[in-house]
Amino acid sequence: MNEQSPKNSSTPSLTATVLEAMEAMVQDFDYIDLASSLVSSTIELLGANAAGVMIGDSSQLLHVVAASDEDMRTLEVFEIQNDEGPCLDSWYSGRMVTCDDLVTDERWGAFRARATELGFRSALAAPIRLRDHNIGALNVLWSQPNAADERAEQAARALADLAALGLTSKAVPSEATFLAEQIHRTINARVTIEQAKGMLAEQDNSDMNTAYTLMRNYSKASDTHLMATAELVTRRKITAATMRAAVVR
Repeated sequence: MNEQSPKNSSTPSLTATVLEAMEAMVQDFDYIDLASSLVSSTIELLGANAAGVMIGDSSQLLHVVAASDEDMRTLEVFEIQNDEGPCLDSWYSGRMVTCDDLVTDERWGAFRARATELGFRSALAAPIRLRDHNIGALNVLWSQPNAADERAEQAARALADLAALGLTSKAVPSEATFLAEQIHRTINARVTIEQAKGMLAEQDNSDMNTAYTLMRNYSKASDTHLMATAELVTRRKITAATMRAAVVR
């Protein structure tokens, strides 16, 4: 779980986040990069401690495609495996789901137990929708109760809409199979990224969060898509040591 950072003058506005995402979408971009960026923006804009993006495939199975840290990723996987939690409810219903206090709420018994064990107290899930289709959800968690206020809901809804636009930005309305193909590519990319994280963590004797941060920093420093970096790692073209050297230059 990330420590919550107080808002200051350097915290980006929602407008700036939207403009940055839209600028990325008119260029050659990778959805994993966009989803990871939206997760970071969600934490900064909402003063949250963790966030993640889940996308459903053509078989109606949810997959984690971006998470703020390893605790959040494993919690979202736990949510999927137990088929309960705010993100699942939001995806099923296509509606915003909030929880003021995970300690006293009576929904999602197994999820609440795991989330509070990790230090989370309140939650929000915003549906990622394309027209009448629910294609996923944005999950947001805070370490304090009653954090999911009206402002947080509005910002989360806008960020979830950006996540949906990112999946469809290269499509035209007549391309009925595009969304399924894009989701399939995104899920496969996430599998490769998880493999790369594991390899880097083993090379560096570090944890998965540190490995993921190294991948993101290297990708930014080398102007490379996160997926391309992951492929280089899994093909053993680059190592943790060479990546760290590139980042500190």
